[in-house]
Amino acid sequence: MQKKSWLKTGVVSAVAAVGITAASAQTASAYIVCNRFHECWHSHARYAYPPGLGIVFYADGWRFPDTHWRWVADRDERGYWHHGRWHRF
Repeated sequence: MQKKSWLKTGVVSAVAAVGITAASAQTASAYIVCNRFHECWHSHARYAYPPGLGIVFYADGWRFPDTHWRWVADRDERGYWHHGRWHRF
């Protein structure tokens, strides 16, 4: 009888540990950010960009619809690309 109770406690503990781990794990989310000049880069946050830039956010798996789009260097700071130059804000 004690063995059955011990096994039940172990299973409940394992399920609880998995649930806690799953609830506390953060998924790494990234966006592809493009401006109206078809310059695109990765960002880990959805910053509030100036409205005149025409910034659009896409899911990380998004692909260019044609060859008029180009990748620019990813930056680890707040800012945006505009005509090939990085502008911090």
